[in-house]
Amino acid sequence: MRGLFWLTAMFALAAATALGIRYSEAYVLVVLPPWRLEVSLSLLLLLLVLGFGAGYGLLRGLAATAALPARARQWRAEREQARMATQYQDALRQAGAGRDGAALQLAEIVHRSGSFAAPAAQLAAEAALRSRQRPQLAEWLQRWQEADPEAGPAILRLKIEDAVEAGDYAAALALLDTLSADQAALPSLRLLTLRTRLGLGQRQAAAELLAQLDAAAVGADTLA
Repeated sequence: MRGLFWLTAMFALAAATALGIRYSEAYVLVVLPPWRLEVSLSLLLLLLVLGFGAGYGLLRGLAATAALPARARQWRAEREQARMATQYQDALRQAGAGRDGAALQLAEIVHRSGSFAAPAAQLAAEAALRSRQRPQLAEWLQRWQEADPEAGPAILRLKIEDAVEAGDYAAALALLDTLSADQAALPSLRLLTLRTRLGLGQRQAAAELLAQLDAAAVGADTLA
């Protein structure tokens, strides 16, 4: 509807302009000694409109040309980001299928590109932990910390799990002691604490923690 209105308005303006040019007898006299130029007002107005249109078109063309490099860079960046998103999804699928070596390789490619740096580092760290590649795990935990400074609690959990899996229960206990009360109450960390206590031979502490876990499980079943 709006397009029809503007089309009608343009036709009306064109008709009015044509009638004005046909019946107008006004003229403009331009004097620049020793020259004189006499031109009809209608022609002058037409020349001004055409000149404005040509100047506007030229400026728009120059602006579009100047913006081409930036638009090309943006297009390449968006294409690269889309490609890295696909690579990241592939890495997730490889990790889910248990192919941690392939997941690590893809995560390295994604992380190196700068896109999805923190998720790629997390995925690689978890894959390195599952495949017991401790040097790579330490490297990827460092990269994850650099990419996401707020990932400290999640990184600490992986460090604890790595120490438990390696049988370094003293190191695991030292890391567990740095947890806040809310973090220590998480089920996954309680299980790691239980394994650590058992590994250190602290049977009484392990029994108390196991009782707490059983009580929490019973409470959850009751609520369900």
